[in-house]
Amino acid sequence: MFCRAAANLLRHLGYFCCIYDAAALPRLCAALNDAGLGLRGIVPVRAYASRPAMRVLALARKNAAHQCVLEAPLTLHSAQTATDGPRWSARALQFCPWLA
Repeated sequence: MFCRAAANLLRHLGYFCCIYDAAALPRLCAALNDAGLGLRGIVPVRAYASRPAMRVLALARKNAAHQCVLEAPLTLHSAQTATDGPRWSARALQFCPWLA
């Protein structure tokens, strides 16, 4: 899996970030563990506040213990209008300023 490839490229205590399918989070956790990457943080990503997260952002560190922090969800859209479509939330714009 790509976690093992990332671990081979990282230096000792280097960081690895990825976005992954939320439903397959247990598989990602197992792959990170097998590659020697300690899971440090997870940010669920959802389109709207009323919907479940479909993706997760994961942060791991090579040769480090698992000390996972589950962050508040990153909601991408604050509202959807009939004419303009979805609008980026303030947190999404803060996380990814180039969306503006």
